[in-house]
Amino acid sequence: MKAKRKTTIHPSTTDGVRSPLPHGNKRTPEREALALKAMAKGLSPTAGAKAAGVDRMTLYNWRNADIRACAEDENSKADFHKRWDDAVEQGTDLLEDECRRRAQDGVLKPVFQGGVEVGQVREFSDTLMILSMK
Repeated sequence: MKAKRKTTIHPSTTDGVRSPLPHGNKRTPEREALALKAMAKGLSPTAGAKAAGVDRMTLYNWRNADIRACAEDENSKADFHKRWDDAVEQGTDLLEDECRRRAQDGVLKPVFQGGVEVGQVREFSDTLMILSMK
C-alpha cells in the first residue's frame, strides 16, 4: 500500500487569512510586522507567530536575541523586543476596552418565541465589571 504524500500548508492567522510569506524561520521585517500586528489586535504571541508563518519559539528567540543585543551594546538598533512590548500593550488595551464596553453598555441578545426572533434584550456583565476594576 502506497503512503499518501503529506503537503505542507502555511499556518493561517486566526481570522483565516494565510500568511503571505513562505513558511520558515527566516527573520524579516515583514514577518516581524505580521506577528506584531496580530499581537496588537489582542492576539497571543502564538497567533502572532502563525500570522508570520513561523514557530512560536522562533518568535520568542527573535525577541530574546534583541534583548541580548541591547544588553551587550547600548547603541544597538535592535528594537523588536520594544515593539513587541508595545504591541502587547496595545492588544491588552483593546481587550480591556471591550470588557468595559460589555460591562457598561451591555450586549444585545436575541429573544425567541416559538422559534422566531421577537425582540432583543440588553445583557450586562457584572463579572466583567468586577474584573475590570481589579
